Amino acid sequence: MRKTNCAVCEARCPFGSLSLHERSRLNSLIRHHRYEKGETIFAQGNMISGCYMLCEGKVQLAHRTGHTQIVKFLRDGECF
Repeated sequence: MRKTNCAVCEARCPFGSLSLHERSRLNSLIRHHRYEKGETIFAQGNMISGCYMLCEGKVQLAHRTGHTQIVKFLRDGECF
C-alpha cells in the first residue's frame, strides 16, 4: 500500500463542489492510500470503520465460502 493524495482523483471527487474551507475541514478525516493490483483492501470478517472511495481503478467485492463468488465490481468514483 502506497500513500497518495487528492490530486490523483480531484476531477472525479464528489467533494469538489465544497468550498476550500469545507474541504480543508474534511481533509482532516481523510486517509489516502494506493493499493496494488490484486492487493486485499480488507477481508470478510474484518472490523471496518469509515467509508472507502475508489478514485481510480476497479475493486472486486467477493464472498468466499470455499470458492470465490464475485458480488460486484466497483469503478472510479464509487464508494463502499
